[in-house]
Amino acid sequence: MESIAYERLVLLALLATGVLGVAAFLLPAPKAVGPVSATGNGGSELVLNLSVNSSSFSQGKSLQVYISETNSLSSMNNVTVAQNWGTTFSLGRCSADYPFGIVLLKGYYTLENFTQGEKVSLQSPVQNYLCVRPPFSTSYYHFLPKSDSAVVQVDMGNQTVTWPMGTSISITGYWTAQGSFAPLQHGAYTLVAGDEWGALALLHFSVN
Repeated sequence: MESIAYERLVLLALLATGVLGVAAFLLPAPKAVGPVSATGNGGSELVLNLSVNSSSFSQGKSLQVYISETNSLSSMNNVTVAQNWGTTFSLGRCSADYPFGIVLLKGYYTLENFTQGEKVSLQSPVQNYLCVRPPFSTSYYHFLPKSDSAVVQVDMGNQTVTWPMGTSISITGYWTAQGSFAPLQHGAYTLVAGDEWGALALLHFSVN
């Protein structure tokens, strides 16, 4: 009798372990809210990089976005200006002549249909503010080996400078057609980066 009782106890323990194991397996994994990134390649051996500091954040907080263009070659890479944008990308007036930009869309889209989405403006309608970085006036980007820095011409007596082909922006809201600033509303958003050689990179985030 003691042997039968012991066997039943072992069987119940195994069943309990199995049930608990299945229950644990069926529990959904926690949703990632940390940094996420994406890359795109449009040719010329350049890689377009897009990253954000979080895939989900509370309304009123800011989204930190970083965009860069990297030379994948281990040698210098002289890339001619192409202007092959496909759609309108922007980084604001002071970053208007970088060879890349972003577009922010309300809703969830993919690379196949993002051009059909509702764009929101990240550019202030204010005209009179000072840009610290000198504007480019270059017909080429001479990228350093395995680097996101390139030699470009600037509007300062046709001087050439070596400048990082990367920049970051902070997004907390957008500009309405009436010229007022509105915070990002609750919901899903799609962020797309594009460069003038046709590369695209896409990320999603949500505002809680």
